[in-house]
Amino acid sequence: MVGFQNPAALALIVPVLVVVALVVRHDFVKSKRLDASALRARLRLRFVVLFLRSLVFVLLLVAVASPFSLRSFVKSGSPSLTVYVDNSSSMEVLDTSGVPALIKELEARIPVRVRSLGSGSRSAIGDSLLAGVEGDDNVLVVTDGRNNGGRSLGDMLVLAASLNSTVSAVSLEPSHYDSSVAVIGPRVVTNADESVFDVVVNQVGGMRGYRLVVYVDDEEVHSDAYSGSAVVSVSRQFAEGYHVIRVEIDTDDFFSENNVFYKVVKVEPKPKVLLVSKSPTPLSNIFNSLYDAASVSSLPSSLESFSAVVFNDISAKDIDADALSRYVIDGNGLVVFGGRNSYDMGGYKGSVFEGMLPVIVGRPKEQVQKDVSIVLLIDISGSTGSGFGRGVSASVEEVEKALAVGVIDSLRKTDKVAVVAFNTEAYLVSDLVKVLGNEDYLKGRISRLDFRDGTLIGEGIVAARRILAPLEGSRYIILLSDGKSAYKGDDLRASEIASNLGIKLFTIGVGESTNREHMQALANAGNGYYFEPKELERLSIVFGSAEDGVSAGVSDFPLEVLNGHHFITSGVRLSGSISGYNQVVPKPSADLLVSTARNSPVLSVSRLGLGRIAAFSTDDGSSWAPQLFGRDNSVLVTRAVNWAVGDLGRKKDFDVDAKDIFLGDEMAVNVVSGSLPVAEGLKFAKVGKRLYSASFTPDGTGLQHFLGVVAAVNYEFEYASLGVSAELERQVSVTGGRMFGVDDVGAIVDKVRADSRRVVTEPVSYSWVFLLLALLVFLGDVAFRRLKEGRIK
Repeated sequence: MVGFQNPAALALIVPVLVVVALVVRHDFVKSKRLDASALRARLRLRFVVLFLRSLVFVLLLVAVASPFSLRSFVKSGSPSLTVYVDNSSSMEVLDTSGVPALIKELEARIPVRVRSLGSGSRSAIGDSLLAGVEGDDNVLVVTDGRNNGGRSLGDMLVLAASLNSTVSAVSLEPSHYDSSVAVIGPRVVTNADESVFDVVVNQVGGMRGYRLVVYVDDEEVHSDAYSGSAVVSVSRQFAEGYHVIRVEIDTDDFFSENNVFYKVVKVEPKPKVLLVSKSPTPLSNIFNSLYDAASVSSLPSSLESFSAVVFNDISAKDIDADALSRYVIDGNGLVVFGGRNSYDMGGYKGSVFEGMLPVIVGRPKEQVQKDVSIVLLIDISGSTGSGFGRGVSASVEEVEKALAVGVIDSLRKTDKVAVVAFNTEAYLVSDLVKVLGNEDYLKGRISRLDFRDGTLIGEGIVAARRILAPLEGSRYIILLSDGKSAYKGDDLRASEIASNLGIKLFTIGVGESTNREHMQALANAGNGYYFEPKELERLSIVFGSAEDGVSAGVSDFPLEVLNGHHFITSGVRLSGSISGYNQVVPKPSADLLVSTARNSPVLSVSRLGLGRIAAFSTDDGSSWAPQLFGRDNSVLVTRAVNWAVGDLGRKKDFDVDAKDIFLGDEMAVNVVSGSLPVAEGLKFAKVGKRLYSASFTPDGTGLQHFLGVVAAVNYEFEYASLGVSAELERQVSVTGGRMFGVDDVGAIVDKVRADSRRVVTEPVSYSWVFLLLALLVFLGDVAFRRLKEGRIK
């Protein structure tokens, strides 16, 4: 398959030919009148010159377009192996007795180097591999894959794949039984409602019985017998202050250190929230139970005592935007609900208050909806050849192709789409064409993609940006990838540059081991959204047009969560619809979280200074949106207010914050105070306005007390999860490696020898061919004209 790295140059062929024809046609030299035969000779010469010069320019433009094809060849290397042996404490529960014999047999058949990684309670597996991987080499790791320090093992293996290194691992079985316990739940809560905490017990080395006991402030609240791994939920409503949850498991296992776990819960009073409403509102019922709420009909002169202000259908003329702006910039929250007296119906358009909000009054321009250009960016690296996830037999490669086809099916027929594939380089799979009439062509090109080599997402984004940058209208990049890129900083910079050009980036994670954090960060940098494969239908909402009806004239507008990866919408499943909304458009800096099924905004959020603003462009449930305040949907409202409130301790004159840690980690202590705090063993430094910080490293587990605060120190993180990581097999598969048993000496040797003969794919440029042809044609043109002009004279 021949492609072009700069296909835009081909678009210049027609205009260049027109210019050449005009230039050659024009006779710049005034000469005497020619007879008929001489005139015919001159015309023939002009035609030949036109043809040759046109051919020269066409060949030059094709050379500029950089035609290339992919060439695969076998690269032979030395069949040697580097074995890394993990010596950290967590390996003690695994049977490594066969490893010395494995290494000895390997040394007898191929060159082997043996190195150590990890020791004691530190397992910096990623760092050790980073220091040792050379490129084009074979590595075998004897490890449980439990990386607890330094660079991520998954990221390191992606880098190894880009260096053409193969990393395999030895599958180890448990030799000892062990159980560990931990508590998962919120660190800071309010005294308004019950909080739920999950007690998680993990077992390795077989299923055995144990007794689980849960204490809250030294009072036993749960005790029962269990067998095997388990998750037990405990709910509790706390009084204001600090509370300690202590969990113990009574069992005879290998490590006793991980049988006790502490969790400290900081309980704050209900935050003070000001509700501004001209009329009775359903919001009062929610706010009075969850917040220290005050209801007023107009904005008071002082707002300092409130953590957030909520406007319910308030017109612009009743809002002191300057005072409110200072209030939000200082770190406070603002939530705005719409209605018949706000937004487009309340004089917001062009006002100072509108400048604060995440939305502006108006409707999307029609031409934006009519002119949509999309680049479908597909990751074809080797990591996508691994299994998709538990319970799915297809590979990520197969799922990714199916998702790409699904994206094309979800687009409007009038949209234009190009397809770009990438691994360590980007390849144009299809030029920009309308979906209508090209569906089979696009799907066919996608189905023939071959997946191999490492991952550089930034290269793909740059290639997509080059296609979209010169175009008008709405421009989008849809990235399908597992996010396992070697250079994440370059990816983010490429996404930010695209965003600055007005190109939005939407990311779709593919595979159970997707690096969701990186894919989410790319979407944020690109002013777009991150989607899971099951959320693909939301793309049709993004690219669809808004409803023509607005409020009373239209019956129902179904609600859709557009971005499910924000604090407000995470895990929220909306049902029902609204009957009306205000006409607004999200600003480029805003996050649109909830919309109608046809992409009319319902909830948009943004930040202003240190503060947060949430804008509901529908009403309080009194007319348009009663279903939004139903039992299943009202969590959206409370989450939005909680997000706007932010740090619960922000309004205090004195506040101390310290997080629970694992033994060996550094404990940070942050204090809000008007003066330098003093505590034994702590040395504070000023790090901000009224903010001081200190840190120390505890030398034992248990509870730490200072400045009236409690924080927990739990067992070393090395003992939190034991046994071979379920992710290890998928992680090594990124490099083309696999899991081997301690007796698979022959299979390991065969793979090392096979991998030493690697198939390398690289682009072969043909620009030089067209440059040479252009030069030959040009010289022929010169020689021909001189010969003919001499004869004519």
